[in-house]
Amino acid sequence: MVSSLIDIENRRWNAELIRSLFLPFDANTILNIPLSYNLPKGKVIWIGNRKGEFTVRSAYYITLKVIESDEVGESSYGDPRIPLWGKMWLLKIPAKIWIFSWRACMNALPTKLNLNRKGIDTTVSCPICDQEAETIMDALITCDSARQVWDRWVECPVNLSSAHLDVSDIALKILADGTSKDLETFFVTSWSLWYSRNQVVFETNNQTPNQVWNFARRITQDYKEASNLFSCGDGNPSSIEVIIKDNRGETIAALRMPLNGQYPSLETEVIALEKGVLLAKEMELQQIMLETDALTVVQSLLIGNKEGDLEHLLQGISDTLNPFSSWQIKHLKRDCNRVAHELAQLAKFTGTKQVWKGVSPPTVQHLIQLEKV
Repeated sequence: MVSSLIDIENRRWNAELIRSLFLPFDANTILNIPLSYNLPKGKVIWIGNRKGEFTVRSAYYITLKVIESDEVGESSYGDPRIPLWGKMWLLKIPAKIWIFSWRACMNALPTKLNLNRKGIDTTVSCPICDQEAETIMDALITCDSARQVWDRWVECPVNLSSAHLDVSDIALKILADGTSKDLETFFVTSWSLWYSRNQVVFETNNQTPNQVWNFARRITQDYKEASNLFSCGDGNPSSIEVIIKDNRGETIAALRMPLNGQYPSLETEVIALEKGVLLAKEMELQQIMLETDALTVVQSLLIGNKEGDLEHLLQGISDTLNPFSSWQIKHLKRDCNRVAHELAQLAKFTGTKQVWKGVSPPTVQHLIQLEKV
């Protein structure tokens, strides 16, 4: 039974028991499931998205993550590009650009010349400049329009115009002389050039070199920002800090504690909110104002929308709030919540739960003074 793995008294996973029963990967997976203090009845949810509902799209993305962690297969034995294949799957780029990059390195893109060689009745000239036969190198590197795009990469670690090179040769040279970020720039910009080329061929929509270059930069930035939503930080267990102030702004209680698992920032904020409500209840406070920098949590509690993978935590908070004579919740910018976040980091080093009532811990006093400066 799952309940046998829970420390009922402290309402937490029994980490010691779990680690003794399961392999490390499975134990960490269990410990990374946040528990509500109220321990509601179990419910099956899909953790592949925020709604908690299975979709083919979310399953596809999870499968890609599994593939990403796999090693390159033995079929590549003897291939000088093995180091490149291994590095490519670790790049922080969208999956479609991984696939495009591999096809470009394998000369497997449907350029005019490649289509002609497959017996398709088409001209072989470049659809952009109409001067050279459209090879992959022409489409991505040597065409005048492509060169104008690459000219914007002022910190390129290799000479892209070197003769007798193909895409995989260039990628290997970047791998040897540059960084992972350089390799990401090369492949994302190449994809952007190919996308622009297809816009000309199929949509008769021509983009300027600046537009192609900036489009590639936006793709990189958007992907990394989206990835950060699911990032759990530095690999250490998460930690929380709760501060309770009176109506004069004076600290009357605080809680600092490390958590068993490693949670994304949103889950950590929800757990901190729940612990704060429980501490306020323990102190027999009747009217409370909750403050958090998690806007989605504020909205969910205000409108009563408690769905997805945080449903049990949000419902637990709502149930715990019922005995209070009144409560409100408002959103703070992260900068305004800096004291709690900095104290939460200290919990990682102490490794123990600490609670102060009726007195403000020295670290809180010090940080609040700094915040007022």
